[in-house]
Amino acid sequence: MGGKWARLGKRLGWLLVAALSLAVSYLFHSPGALPTPPDEAPLVRPDLAQRGRALDLLSRVGAVPLARGLAVVPLWGVPDQAFHNPAGIAGISRLSLTHNHSFRHFPLDEEVDLIDADTEVVVFPIPGGFTAAYATTLRGEHGWDYLKLANTRWEEQGFPIERSDGFRDVLALAYSPLPLFSLGAALVTEEARQFDRQNRLVAIHQGQGMETGYLLRLLGFSWGSSRLKLDFDTFDLASRRQLGWRMVRRLSGLALTPTPWLSYSTQWGEYQTRPPQGSLLRQDEPRSSSLALTVLPGVTLYLARRGRRAHWGVGLRMGSLWVTGALGEGTMGELFPPVKGEQSNLGIYGVRLDLPW
Repeated sequence: MGGKWARLGKRLGWLLVAALSLAVSYLFHSPGALPTPPDEAPLVRPDLAQRGRALDLLSRVGAVPLARGLAVVPLWGVPDQAFHNPAGIAGISRLSLTHNHSFRHFPLDEEVDLIDADTEVVVFPIPGGFTAAYATTLRGEHGWDYLKLANTRWEEQGFPIERSDGFRDVLALAYSPLPLFSLGAALVTEEARQFDRQNRLVAIHQGQGMETGYLLRLLGFSWGSSRLKLDFDTFDLASRRQLGWRMVRRLSGLALTPTPWLSYSTQWGEYQTRPPQGSLLRQDEPRSSSLALTVLPGVTLYLARRGRRAHWGVGLRMGSLWVTGALGEGTMGELFPPVKGEQSNLGIYGVRLDLPW
């Protein structure tokens, strides 16, 4: 009886830690007073389809997903699945804390932070076959800053001279009473603030929606699919106008795990955007394939192709601690298609800690 109460107390303690982390993250999300742009600020007419896709990609490029070319939708037990397919958090049997940090910078006279794609994920199992997760990006850690690239050769290579910051919040729940299938759903909130090349706030993009997904697996095979729908309101501060638009992202994939030390996955999908005026826009997700190979106990190598671009990474496991580093070739070109060259690569490192539950 004493052991039962001790385990219950431990779980309540870890839940308190997770709750405190959630409260702190919401404090960071508080935007405070928003500056009023001058009347002469240029009228904002962003490419909403590309911008919505770029914001979504920022939340999906955790270390493990980036190492696998983002082909993770059919995988089980991956905390980062909270941003890809909520059904994929099933199978995590311990309290899991994950942090991902982007480290791609430009070699100018001073180190310039090119992009922020930092995500935090807390996953905890619930009795009865449920698994819950809270995933977030703190304010200022979900966007890009190209202002210092003005009048440089990087601007000529397609980098837009603007700044964007914001956050994404995800509350996910998966149900898997049997190891053969999992169903998942998540509430998603997004916000991005857009600044022009004079660093003036010119637009605010706010989106809310839901993501659903499922996973099926049998004899080493697994099949997964997810659908995210976000309804956005864009507030154009220059013209004092509000634009409503919708983005839908669909992903599907297949994985094969013939042995515990070898895993293959492939994935495809599309984005659909319905702008304020005009017809529905469709954009295919690059076809991705990845291979994960454990070459030594606790050492895993990742090789992947995303479209025509290579992704690779290495993962180290030391007991309950996982450390992963990954590099995605040409990822900046997905955020903004004109971008090219060596500086379009993106690096991410991630740390995962599993705790007794």
